[in-house]
Amino acid sequence: MGRVVVGTFPTREQAEQVVEHLVQQHGVDPKAVSVTAAEDANTAGDAFDIVEAEKGGPDPQKKNATALRGSIRIAADVAQDDLAGIVEQTFRSYGAAEIRSQ
Repeated sequence: MGRVVVGTFPTREQAEQVVEHLVQQHGVDPKAVSVTAAEDANTAGDAFDIVEAEKGGPDPQKKNATALRGSIRIAADVAQDDLAGIVEQTFRSYGAAEIRSQ
């Protein structure tokens, strides 16, 4: 029986790396992975990623400035329980703040 593994990440960069790793290294179907804001507001995470930090962070004067309004949630719907364990470990290795399975 499958499970949905959910993790929250502080930066968009971490979330993108997790999805890439799951799809390329573990064969998770990209259609089975969703990436959303963990809270109600649209967000790019809780913190600047390395590229933004190197540039001094987003310019709040720009219309499309990065919005830091909360964490990013990844949910992976996996069919096999052993793959769910791999997803959980991947989430941990990329710094997930919270992980749960349903």
